[in-house]
Amino acid sequence: MKLFAMIVSMLAFLFTTSAFAQTTIIRIEGYEFQPSLITITVGQVVTWINVDPYNQYRIDSADGSVTSNVLTLGTTYQQLFYKAGVYPFFCANFPYMTGVVIVKELNTYINDRVQDGIHSYMKAHPLPNPFKQLKQHYSLINF
Repeated sequence: MKLFAMIVSMLAFLFTTSAFAQTTIIRIEGYEFQPSLITITVGQVVTWINVDPYNQYRIDSADGSVTSNVLTLGTTYQQLFYKAGVYPFFCANFPYMTGVVIVKELNTYINDRVQDGIHSYMKAHPLPNPFKQLKQHYSLINF
């Protein structure tokens, strides 16, 4: 029984942490992509979904890396990104609708998040300035 529980736990862990389980959704509504800029890691999937009841959209890119069929209300297009890079896309029906998918290697993505966290923490919790304290200390001494 313990072995079965351990195997189930390991399978659950694998399926919830694997790259293929990661999906980012871009909604298409009112002549815009929401969000229009996303950052993901290699191996993740982006899903575009049309939630606009009045228009049809077709996702395209200049280099052909992203190309969908016409998306009517409720239909989706999925793209697996397996290579790091910057992937600009637009709507073929309404070319002023644009967006960008930035794909990073996992270690780069994690490093960026750590750096963002450190900068945010340091901004919220600044270190005391030792030179300011020294200046105050020596200004009390009369030479």
